Amino acid sequence: MKITQLIYLIALALVAFLAAILIFSTFPLPGNYKIMVVLSGSMEPKIGLGSVVLVKPFPSYQVDDIVTYSNPNDAAKSTTHRIVKIENNSYITQGDKNKSPDSSPVSPDDIIGKVLLTLPLLGHLVAFIKQPLGFFLFIILPATIIIYDELRKIKGEIQKMRAKTSIFLIFLFSASFLISSQLTLAYYSDQEKSSGNVLSAASSFGETSNLYNSNGYTCPGGATDTNQPFGSVTIDIGQNNLFLNVTLTGATPNSSYDIWVNQDPGGCPLSSPTFTGEDALTTNGSGDGNKSYTTPKLGSATKYWISAVGGGQVLRSLAVP
Repeated sequence: MKITQLIYLIALALVAFLAAILIFSTFPLPGNYKIMVVLSGSMEPKIGLGSVVLVKPFPSYQVDDIVTYSNPNDAAKSTTHRIVKIENNSYITQGDKNKSPDSSPVSPDDIIGKVLLTLPLLGHLVAFIKQPLGFFLFIILPATIIIYDELRKIKGEIQKMRAKTSIFLIFLFSASFLISSQLTLAYYSDQEKSSGNVLSAASSFGETSNLYNSNGYTCPGGATDTNQPFGSVTIDIGQNNLFLNVTLTGATPNSSYDIWVNQDPGGCPLSSPTFTGEDALTTNGSGDGNKSYTTPKLGSATKYWISAVGGGQVLRSLAVP
């Protein structure tokens, strides 16, 4: 086999594989399986940042099952955490990397399914392909090249009257065209439905900002000193709520950080923490920590940012969006 033929077959297989992943991360698989992408680290090390997970619904779930469930206030937002307790016909869940359980019990009706399989890191690529540039580079451009090449081959085979080979090439061309058209449908359908099938272990896509050691701030903009990052926050803006995933990295070890959720205009500056006490974020011996939060969104607000205060530090994010 020639090198060029090998490269061609590898490229064709890659496009088909990415097509399947992208389609099935948008539409359910046969058997009610579903593929989702994890974009935060609250389930590490079991499920790493950027993993792809395969989810399937079951009649019931047990303690220690890792499940994906939708937020009752915003069905487009999904969470993947471990069941740590069952009480009053509801499930108590918690991220493996979090220090305390999630604030609200999960109803059985809200559970999408149990995580059966995890593929590390592949989610970063899938998430990029769902963006316009990635979709063009990894799907549209390769599919166009394949279609052009097959058309050229078909023309040559017709001229040579090699019917069997032409039929095979027509099949390849049709498959390439089908992949391209299905992905176009999946891509634009996904754009209209938002990123509900792409989740993080505590939140979906959202807007991400670093957390900086900054005493200074402005209410519209957040942190003013951006020299020392100590983690990040992802703020997902729902219809009625804000969904936050706060990650501290290299902060003060074994410390408790109150979380202040600033919303401007209308909720900045704040007179007291939004989450404190048992709801505060606690770091481990390395100064790392992660926790997810949900808080009501102010109807007047257009900018959102947080402060994590504790361990002798004031860590602030920049405002999003």
